[in-house]
Amino acid sequence: MLEHLADLFEAAGKTAKSSERQDGYDLHHDLRTAEITLRRLGEDLHVAVERMQALAAPQRRSWQEAVADYYGTARITPALPPPPARAAGRAP
Repeated sequence: MLEHLADLFEAAGKTAKSSERQDGYDLHHDLRTAEITLRRLGEDLHVAVERMQALAAPQRRSWQEAVADYYGTARITPALPPPPARAAGRAP
């Protein structure tokens, strides 16, 4: 939007300059200054949006991602050895 407004000021400045009068030249200079200011403001705001997004809190993970991450990093306990076999001739 600021870019379109700057284009409008540029066109108005050219029109004012084409009058070939001192007031037209002065107006052209003022409009040119305003055009440059608007373009710089647009660039600054564009960068500000990116910087604000970088400051935002990270997006929360879904519960599915959290579970997958948990199982992907969980320690695996070693399997217990099987219980000893009972002797064939002994009864409990």
